[in-house]
Amino acid sequence: MTAIRSYNELQISRLVDLMIPSRLILVFVIAFALNGIGCGSATPINGQVISGTVTVNGKPLARGLIIFQPMQGTAGPTATAEIRDGQFVTKKNIGPWPGKFLVKIESTPPDVIAMIEGASPEEMHRRAREPHKMIAPKFNRDSQITVEVLNGDNPPFNFDTKWD
Repeated sequence: MTAIRSYNELQISRLVDLMIPSRLILVFVIAFALNGIGCGSATPINGQVISGTVTVNGKPLARGLIIFQPMQGTAGPTATAEIRDGQFVTKKNIGPWPGKFLVKIESTPPDVIAMIEGASPEEMHRRAREPHKMIAPKFNRDSQITVEVLNGDNPPFNFDTKWD
């Protein structure tokens, strides 16, 4: 029984070792998206600063990502913002352009949070074993949430989501 348990623990450890590099890639993709793309474009940049809150079952989402995907007829790229302690703010020029957007909200996995916070490899391994609480699909993959972004000042956008 002990040999089987040790073998299973070894397999889990190997799986976690394989997962961490893929999580690192995710962090770099998110960081790239948050810093904006399209530098040197000939098209005038018209990104708007928007802000708001994201809660899950009425409580602030600790860490996550909010995505503003342009809907048909809206110019400009997809915009993202980091959610931290339930708050988000897009940056000028890389925020969403004026128009209608589909909104998607994702929570950040515990091991990625550890990585962002500069945790030790041991702590990242420990957090990789923690369950990742995911936002319900109707707020991301199956989202029907839309917002209208104005040119200039926008009111705060507030979203209350649910866990899956």
